[in-house]
Amino acid sequence: MIYRVQTSSGTIEYELVRKRVKNVNLRIRADGSVVVSCNSHVNRAFIEDFIREKQDFIIKGIKRSEQRIEKSARPVLFRDGEKVNVFGMYKTLRIVKAPKNRVMISSDEVTLELKDPEDEDLKKRVYTKWKRELLKREVLDLCDEVYPGFASLGVKFPSRINFRTMRSRWGSCQPSTGVLCFNYNLFETPPECIRYVVIHEFSHFIEANHSPRFYNVVKSFMPGYSKWRKLLNDY
Repeated sequence: MIYRVQTSSGTIEYELVRKRVKNVNLRIRADGSVVVSCNSHVNRAFIEDFIREKQDFIIKGIKRSEQRIEKSARPVLFRDGEKVNVFGMYKTLRIVKAPKNRVMISSDEVTLELKDPEDEDLKKRVYTKWKRELLKREVLDLCDEVYPGFASLGVKFPSRINFRTMRSRWGSCQPSTGVLCFNYNLFETPPECIRYVVIHEFSHFIEANHSPRFYNVVKSFMPGYSKWRKLLNDY
């Protein structure tokens, strides 16, 4: 059930979930929605006083979620004029009719040229294929660029480099098999963030953990890595 409560910071909308728990729990989802869970004995007045008490925390959490959503800037409806994020740069999506399905990019626009601009599935397929191919080229070029430094430390070039969409990590490394994997969503992060992820995963061939020794390896290849590591959290 969705409710609204008036606070000194404005109206806060929240979803109330009744379950068998001892405490009143508050959570802000990734989309910025607020969820309160508690047992059936807790009345609404108590819950709304609780929300007013936590309003500063809630407002900050909602704003953080909104900022993350804005930075991701992924096409949702694939409509002309929608904002998209290409390697950390916001561009305007244009949908036009053309004899060939393809994507063109300029300094401030991404143009989706389609045989049938009304075909919703076609728009998504063409755009997704384009952005994945662009991300692959960027990552593979970076792998070739950073590898010589790792080769000097006795690291073999990866036996395979994979790409897939991952929910909780930007990349992964399997030192035993020599396989690296990168998240397609890196497409929406700045190039230096992608460079950090590539160096991070290559560094696992030397240190297969996240110990201080591991980060010393990362630092030797990218002295300012912490800035880009932190920025990745916003995406």
